[in-house]
Amino acid sequence: MPSDCAGVTPAATAPSPSPTPGRALTTTAQLAVFDRLVSTVESDYVYPDFHGVDWPAVAASYRKQVQAGLDTTTFYDDMGKLMEALGDRHSQFLTPADVEALNAELAGDTNYVGIGVSVQASPAQRSATITGIDPGSTAARAGLKTHDTILTVDGQPALTSDGGPSPRFDGPRCSVETLTVASPGARPRMATVVRDRVTGRERIDARLVKTSDGSRIGYIFLPTFADVTMPGQMAQALTRFGRLDALIVDVRENPGGLERMLASMLGYFTSGVSGRFVSRTATRTFRIESSPNSGSNTVPLAVLISPHTFSSAEFFAGILKDQGRARLVGEKTTGLIQSLHVLRLDDGSEAWIAEEGFEPAVSHADWATTGIVPDVQVSAGWETFTFETDPAIASALELFGRR
Repeated sequence: MPSDCAGVTPAATAPSPSPTPGRALTTTAQLAVFDRLVSTVESDYVYPDFHGVDWPAVAASYRKQVQAGLDTTTFYDDMGKLMEALGDRHSQFLTPADVEALNAELAGDTNYVGIGVSVQASPAQRSATITGIDPGSTAARAGLKTHDTILTVDGQPALTSDGGPSPRFDGPRCSVETLTVASPGARPRMATVVRDRVTGRERIDARLVKTSDGSRIGYIFLPTFADVTMPGQMAQALTRFGRLDALIVDVRENPGGLERMLASMLGYFTSGVSGRFVSRTATRTFRIESSPNSGSNTVPLAVLISPHTFSSAEFFAGILKDQGRARLVGEKTTGLIQSLHVLRLDDGSEAWIAEEGFEPAVSHADWATTGIVPDVQVSAGWETFTFETDPAIASALELFGRR
């Protein structure tokens, strides 16, 4: 219980209403946003055939809906569906509220009411597996751990029928949620957690892996490339480690982020031209500036990947493999390999439009088609193991000749 919640009766409280997506827009303002979005897709989208979609017909259909009159929430919902119609899994629409939250995340300035966990959704089971926990959060104080699976919230499935988080996760500060939680290999248990304000940044998990021969094998879990504090956290972790016999970098639950963060992270391990970005009309070279720390540019390196490794995290793993700098362990990624044009619209919303593909410097492979393929295949759900029993870490140790 947070100390300043001690005087509050810890009764379960109904979820807070969802925040409004932004200021109300007239039909004229909606059409201005819509027309600029559509024209930018037509001029800049990386696939000239619009990824096999009849884009003019799709756009005309949605324009009729806007002209007929929509409230602002429905308009933003439709703009999200319009971008989803491209089917590339990368292009998307963000409401002004989404943009505000994202900018806070990029600045490492998280600020929300909750229990302090990051999760991986399992829509088929309507459950959510914990991939990260804020060390000072009420979830941590309640004994929740990474790899635990949240089965229910206040007796309801952790995910809605459409795969989104249950509204029962939300609620005012000092209110209570009761969770059914299962740790790997254990029976489900009940946990009562108080919602509190969660602030600060996402954190790298950096620790040494225990080995039978006493080798110094470092492990770093990178949760995102969408936080400007990540390169600094990486530098601190490498400095704390000092000289290592080998290093494991885990991006299995990393959804990607910014190109500049990617370049900074790669600089600890490699340098030089790593490939080129290719749009409809131009190419540009992607060059990495070396910035090693404690021998990070020469330490034997393994990178853990999975189907939950996306975007910049795929680039990170793929480039290090392509340059012969790292071995990859885990499962093939999905190939979400495009750089994005960020279209900032007058209402404060944004459209992220896939604008460039990528050609790696050595293999010239088509990662958008193949995904990033591991050197060693290890298939295991995040909810089936703990850090100590992680089969991908065990396989990485074998690559290093350690146990």
